[in-house]
Amino acid sequence: MIFRFDPTCGQGPCSVRWTVRDRQTDAVLPRQGGTYAASVSTPLFITNCSGTVIDESVNVHLRVTAAAPVHGAWRATRIEGTVNERSSSSGCLSASIDWNVRGAVQT
Repeated sequence: MIFRFDPTCGQGPCSVRWTVRDRQTDAVLPRQGGTYAASVSTPLFITNCSGTVIDESVNVHLRVTAAAPVHGAWRATRIEGTVNERSSSSGCLSASIDWNVRGAVQT
């Protein structure tokens, strides 16, 4: 799974727009110190009974564990945390996926 983080400000530490490659996932993760966390409603991996991707409750909690200069700017280079998905669809069973996330920057 590849996450993309785009800063919501011109410079300095700030919140990020979080997207997931090959998904329609899009959310802003507010920055609090070295942590980015939010509860959002967005599609990720859970589908309804007919196989259609649906909006679900996604709780994201990621912590920066290392940083370094990248292309002339100080950036997070390693993260870890959790992503928890919860969903229910009319006429279907409820579903959940819990991810333990650990990653490094790809430049």
